[in-house]
Amino acid sequence: MKDINILVFGDEIVDYKYILSHILEHDSSDNYYNVLNFEMCGDTTEDVKNRFDDECKKIYYKDRDSIIIFSVGVNDTQNINGEEKVSLEAFENNIISLINNAKKYTDNILFIGLT
Repeated sequence: MKDINILVFGDEIVDYKYILSHILEHDSSDNYYNVLNFEMCGDTTEDVKNRFDDECKKIYYKDRDSIIIFSVGVNDTQNINGEEKVSLEAFENNIISLINNAKKYTDNILFIGLT
């Protein structure tokens, strides 16, 4: 039996905590899954990048396996008064930064694409 933390970061377009909890309650293994929701409405990749380490440090346990799920990007695509909310270059850099930071905690990293 393993204790597994599943950390979900993103923009709260979809309530993945609810979906994962529902799916995992039917898991036939003896694993215990702790789904933690760090999604925030309106967040961009920049917002998630800026709070990621602080959030992880609060709940990270070295003796537990972890899975980190990112569901980000929709809010980055906004165009406000003809100006990109997040440029493509900044988006790419933010994604790379999120991957590198997540690797400090686990190799189990999943990105869920834009809706």
